[in-house]
Amino acid sequence: MVALGLLLASHSASLAVLQASAAPSLEIMGQELDLNPVNAIKSMPSQMGSALRKFQTGMGGIRRNWQEADAINKRVKRGGAPASYQEVTLLRKKSEDNMKLLQAGFVYLAAPELATAVLYFSPKMLPSTFEGEEGRLNRWRQLSRLRSTAVVQLLWALDDEAVRKGRRGLRGAERVERARQLLLARSPLRAARVVEDYTRPVSSSQQVAKKPLDGIPKPLLVAACRMIGIKFAPLPSMRRQALHKHLQNLIDEDAALARTDWASLSHSELMDACLDRGLGGLGDSDKELRELLRGWRELTDEARFVSEAVPPDAARLRLAALAVCAVGSCRREKAKLPSVLYSP
Repeated sequence: MVALGLLLASHSASLAVLQASAAPSLEIMGQELDLNPVNAIKSMPSQMGSALRKFQTGMGGIRRNWQEADAINKRVKRGGAPASYQEVTLLRKKSEDNMKLLQAGFVYLAAPELATAVLYFSPKMLPSTFEGEEGRLNRWRQLSRLRSTAVVQLLWALDDEAVRKGRRGLRGAERVERARQLLLARSPLRAARVVEDYTRPVSSSQQVAKKPLDGIPKPLLVAACRMIGIKFAPLPSMRRQALHKHLQNLIDEDAALARTDWASLSHSELMDACLDRGLGGLGDSDKELRELLRGWRELTDEARFVSEAVPPDAARLRLAALAVCAVGSCRREKAKLPSVLYSP
């Protein structure tokens, strides 16, 4: 824990000095850093004090989350009320924050000279309780940009594949046609039907059930990972595992949302829920965000397939819904150029 505090302090103080030639200032983790070496040295005491205060606040939040998570687990084990959406997300964040806390401390102890660079290129390495209001807005803004980028890059990848020769080109042409139908669909449900074939499990075996993303085209996997903030993975299997974990979280959270009064959700909780599903953007009201979540619930309602012999896989169904929602969100972008680009 002390190592994480020193990591934050050294990060705030040293980044401005090390990158003085890059730009006059740099915004990172919600904090404006002066890259002029003289000004940076003068501001070191205040920046280190601010970082230590953030450390104290973040550690206090982690301790509160531990206590609340223990109380929730004890209640559920005793047969009490099932966890609400807010409680399910708290349990998930508590687990993730524990790992992030260990990672941040390990980086500082093992390679303190790399701490600043690691935090710059991977700001999500810090636990959620260290984020702050400005950091949260920056994360939402970044996820919105990544979503638009992922959609465009996926379309480029499909077009490139379609002009290849042989079997790969034929397969690419088929995917391009499927993408064209999705883009031209006038309603989310019609768009979802275009990709429903991908929601079926490739096999009914138990081994395949543990790996529901097997057989999903690589361009779609890469785009989906980028949408949820995973821009780089050292190994292809790590990308697949991270996306699978995200989709499984959505399954659990969707079940919790079904038993939660949405009026009790704060704006921050609504934004996080929507962005995790390829929905929403900065400037959307709570009413608009709730309406978007209702659309997601309709897309992922497995009751639509009750009469079919082979029901969809829950994770694949949400991956298809994620693709449909991402296209719709790009069309709703507040920025002018993306909305024009995606107008059919």
